[in-house]
Amino acid sequence: MIIRALRAKPRQTPWPTHSIMASAISHAGVSVSPETAMRISAVFACVRLIAGTIGTLPIHAYRKRGDGRREQVDDHPAVQVLVDRPNESWTRQQLIEQLVVHMLLWGNAFLRVERNQLGYPQRIWLVHPSRVSVWGDGAKREFVLDGQYVPSDEIVHVPALSIDPETGLGLSPIAVAREAVGIALASEESAARFWEAGGILSGIIKTDASLTPEQAQRLLAAWEQMHRGVRRAGRVAVLDAGAEFQPISAPWRDLQFLEQRQFQVAEVARLFGVPPHMIGDVDRSTSWGTGIQQQTLGFLQFTLRPWLVRIESVFSQDLVYTRGVYVQFSVEGLLRADIEARFKSYRIGREIGIYSANDIRQLEDLSPLGPEGDVYYVPANWLAVTRSSQSGKEGGEVDE
Repeated sequence: MIIRALRAKPRQTPWPTHSIMASAISHAGVSVSPETAMRISAVFACVRLIAGTIGTLPIHAYRKRGDGRREQVDDHPAVQVLVDRPNESWTRQQLIEQLVVHMLLWGNAFLRVERNQLGYPQRIWLVHPSRVSVWGDGAKREFVLDGQYVPSDEIVHVPALSIDPETGLGLSPIAVAREAVGIALASEESAARFWEAGGILSGIIKTDASLTPEQAQRLLAAWEQMHRGVRRAGRVAVLDAGAEFQPISAPWRDLQFLEQRQFQVAEVARLFGVPPHMIGDVDRSTSWGTGIQQQTLGFLQFTLRPWLVRIESVFSQDLVYTRGVYVQFSVEGLLRADIEARFKSYRIGREIGIYSANDIRQLEDLSPLGPEGDVYYVPANWLAVTRSSQSGKEGGEVDE
């Protein structure tokens, strides 16, 4: 776990100045931390994909009505701050994207909220997890920011998957899979040092004579001048003074660089729940469907949805501050790649009275047609079950 929880300590106990474990040494002998893990291309690709996608999704507020339906209320103060501009320095997209990055790497994200007298947020600031400590006993949680106690209503905590019922702190995927990440880092470093050292020699020049450094250098320069480069490939070698060239074959299979890197990609993709083909590993088949829409649906349902629900739940509870109002991400834009399937769903929705012409045009970012575009239609031969039953009785039919 990246953030150390402070458990059941009395209030008079001094708060610590920090609570994050910056790094830990894996059994592979390398330092593993969220920062070092991002050096692995597969980790960077997974984090960029999940955080970048969620950061682009629109956020809307809804109010539950008494009849069980809901109405959109985007003029709610909390949602206006999120959508318009959380603070003077950050846009909504930047704030949400960075929040998800903290959840993916540290397992926890923290926001500091400036509220007005009604409790609605006026400014929202992202706080790095290394600056926050959490104290909890299961019924109550308190936060310490930079060693100073902060009222709980000023901190909004969005955790990842958690097994701690007292503090609610989330598990960092990097910390949980420290050894797998450590192996990936060690493999990257080993490969880099191998090439830094010149890789594998193509061959050696042997001679029975004892050469001075200058003579050896001249012999090597003469050899490279005659045989180095593509245009000189296949030329006949002429060596004097008993010199002999002995080629060295590269044991690439023994090194297994390619196999090791492919295994790293699969391990990291499994860690973040991302299908490998979405981060560039197309060598493996996918069971998420054959079309782009099916793969996008699988990514949305099994990878993005758990993160979206966590954020929505915390935002609705700790930011909205209004009973019956909740926030929700709009994911329709993720399914807009397949135009044929999109327009087919619009047609079905229009035929059964779910969409009006203006509803569809709004989803397509088009201007409304006017009042006539707000009309909803159903097939003319449809009758309610109750009306159909009454008509049968009037026609002489008798219910048994």
